[in-house]
Amino acid sequence: YYLGVRANVVITDVEMLKQVLVKDFDCFVDRECIPLVSSKSSAKDLFLSRDKTWRTSRLTLTPTFSTMKMKQMVPLLQRSCNTLAKKMSEFAEIGNAVDVWRVFGSFTMESILAAAFGRVVNIQEGEADQLTDAAASVF
Repeated sequence: YYLGVRANVVITDVEMLKQVLVKDFDCFVDRECIPLVSSKSSAKDLFLSRDKTWRTSRLTLTPTFSTMKMKQMVPLLQRSCNTLAKKMSEFAEIGNAVDVWRVFGSFTMESILAAAFGRVVNIQEGEADQLTDAAASVF
């Protein structure tokens, strides 16, 4: 498809994605820059970084998302997904309007704390502690 006058390619084949994003990642270092994002923190963003910064970030993060580590995260993420499904069913039964931003924000925070930090906290059920409060203040 074209975005303005620039051609873009969308890859939907799983094997080709693996080839581009995993096996040949070092050949695809300079992604398109989003002009609306101009903060200094975006320069360290994996999707927006370029050249040496991108290579360094990618090499640092690759071991974090190995097949074994991803498989270890599945039960933690499944737990959060089950809680989200239960909460959404409860909301549907009640029939009232729901602040989905807050609901999915809680789900996201709970998932990240579980998968990245090994911290199981029932944020979706309203539980919180110092870590969740500190993390929430960032966003």
